[in-house]
Amino acid sequence: MSCSRGGWGLPKGGVKGGQSPEQAAAEESLEEAGILGQMEARLGSFRYRKRGKKNLVHVFPLRVERVLARWEEEGCRHRVWVSLVEAPSLLRRPEVERFLVDLRHQLLARDAPPSLRLVA
Repeated sequence: MSCSRGGWGLPKGGVKGGQSPEQAAAEESLEEAGILGQMEARLGSFRYRKRGKKNLVHVFPLRVERVLARWEEEGCRHRVWVSLVEAPSLLRRPEVERFLVDLRHQLLARDAPPSLRLVA
């Protein structure tokens, strides 16, 4: 999570010409939070308004491989690591909570011993 203008949020930004949503998400994670890694499968999407314009946000988990000590927006953003349980209470966009809950369930299922995995 990163913080600017008084609230915590997930890195997000626009998709530039020729970019996939995954590439845009990786670029924003680097610029806004100074983290690099592999994008995983999209968790979902949501819409919100900013300056009168409707925006579509695709939410991807990032398997972090490297954390930079210095990054492009470090002067105007702060980075913090929190648990998936704590994150929803800190985020300024409540619509993101469902994605974090889904991600937590996916990670728990993936890391559980085979005898504890649930089959849907």
